[in-house]
Amino acid sequence: MSLFNDHRSSSLLSRVKDDVGTLHDNISGLLSHTAHRLPKEARELADSAYDRLSAGRDYAASRLRSLRNSQHYQPSTLELLGGAIGLGLLFAGAYAIYRFNRPKTAEEELEDELHSII
Repeated sequence: MSLFNDHRSSSLLSRVKDDVGTLHDNISGLLSHTAHRLPKEARELADSAYDRLSAGRDYAASRLRSLRNSQHYQPSTLELLGGAIGLGLLFAGAYAIYRFNRPKTAEEELEDELHSII
């Protein structure tokens, strides 16, 4: 069963596609509106940003299409390694928050008092 044969996944993918399209339209409108009010160099910068945004949208759409069309998507070793590192950092952060924000036990308070006296 492919990832995108699931109704919920397909629905979420469709919503993401719509949101990206809306974002693209909003940014395009902003860039075209401000391009008329700016000097030549800024218009060139706005045009460049618009072109890069369009290229990024096309790339993202093609990647999503290829993921949807692949029946047996196998994540690469680099993706798995990146995911494992990300999870490790997430758990390390959660542990650090727990470790430094939890209330001290009576034993730890007594130990702190002894260290402050010495």
